[in-house]
Amino acid sequence: MKKSINKILNLQGVLVGKIEILEDEKQVIVPCRSARRAAICPACGAGSKKVHQAKHRRVKHGMLNYRQIILILTVRRFKCKQCRRVFTEALPGISRDRSSINLKTQMLDWLRRNSFNFIGEQFKISPSTLVRYLLKMNATVKIDWAADKITKLGIDEHSFRGHCLIITITDLSNRKLLAVLKSDSQAALAEFIREIPPEYRDKINEVRADLRSSYKAVVEKMLPQADLTADRFHVETLARRALDDIRSVVQEEGLGRRLNLKKLFWINGDDLDECGRKQIGISVAKI
Repeated sequence: MKKSINKILNLQGVLVGKIEILEDEKQVIVPCRSARRAAICPACGAGSKKVHQAKHRRVKHGMLNYRQIILILTVRRFKCKQCRRVFTEALPGISRDRSSINLKTQMLDWLRRNSFNFIGEQFKISPSTLVRYLLKMNATVKIDWAADKITKLGIDEHSFRGHCLIITITDLSNRKLLAVLKSDSQAALAEFIREIPPEYRDKINEVRADLRSSYKAVVEKMLPQADLTADRFHVETLARRALDDIRSVVQEEGLGRRLNLKKLFWINGDDLDECGRKQIGISVAKI
């Protein structure tokens, strides 16, 4: 029975205790520890059975039926008899960042069909942490170009906390993630396009990207047959900036009580009341 539980939870080399399900928090709590009595010293390679200290660590291990699996892992520190060094035992599939390989593999699989924000909400992980995990795994989904029939690519740039710029490549035909590149450089983008088999590269007829000139140069050189279109979000951003420039000029020239035009311009036209339409009409007439 315990072997079946380990197989379902994708846990190897550990002993699993009594599992607890928390319905309110949507969590599956799994106490576990290493199955080995001894550990190998990383300094001298000698085996040691002398436990110096033991601590409990909470490790995120993925999802099971939309419940988050939390490992309550007992981690031991051993003292080597040969070199007298104290070290922490190594556990297969579990890193020091309180996450398991199973978690990272599941997130990468979910990214084929869902957005970063959706996966972050489900796994209770921030988008920046999600990207950091994926970059450690060199996150490129195995692409079946023949079966997926990819004809439209999306190239987008992401930054987290003002730094760590990366490129995400998406399949716009099937709406799924294809790759998370390690940087936002031209070389990284060119390398990805170069790895596309030539017979499938020629079938790409559209590339949707932001307005960065470096991406435009790479796409025009390596995918000359594809139409390069601007991402809607960036076009709307430029339009709003232009509109805000006009608003600032109108407000500076306005007489009497100044209206909060910025708030009015950010409201959809169909959502404006009669008073708001009149105020915008008066302002546009002054331009």
